[in-house]
Parts: sequence; structure tokens; C-alpha cells
Amino acid sequence: MHMMLQAVRALVSPSISQKERSVCQRRMNQSGLLQQLCTILMATGIPADVLTECINTVAEVIRGHPDNQVGGICAIIFQIEHKLVSQVLPFFYFILA
Repeated sequence: MHMMLQAVRALVSPSISQKERSVCQRRMNQSGLLQQLCTILMATGIPADVLTECINTVAEVIRGHPDNQVGGICAIIFQIEHKLVSQVLPFFYFILA
């Protein structure tokens, strides 16, 4: 997992040209990779070292790319809403029943 995240970070590293980095960032959003990385961020039971690497990877993917910043935030909000609904809805069902 570490090597995969490091490979992603290498593709969006500030050391490569802005044009190449922007193309890679756009593709990572279009392919759904950014959303999957955000899913990992919100998952439970992820080891701290993997979570740290994932946070850094998401930061690199969204750095300087407004579409990815919005996409990343939306993916995280979706994960939060999904968790809330799945945890709160059974409680309300119990109360109303």
C-alpha cells in the first residue's frame, strides 16, 4: 500500500512541470482514485502509517487543483453523511416503531 501511495505522489509531485502535474491530477479525479483515497481516509481500522501516507497523498493530489479540492471535499462529506445515516437511521426506526 505504501508503494502505491508513493507512486501516486510521484505523479503529482511539485518537482514535475505544472502541465504534467495538472494532467495527472485531473486523471486521478476522473478515474475515481481521489474518491477512493478519501474513502480510505474515512475508514476505520486503518493503520496509522497508512493513514498518514494517504493524507499526504490526498494533499498532493488536490494541491493547486481547484476541481480536485472540491471533489475531495465532496467525497469526504459523502462518506461522513453515509456513516451518519447508517448509524442514526436505525436509532430513529427504533424510536418510531
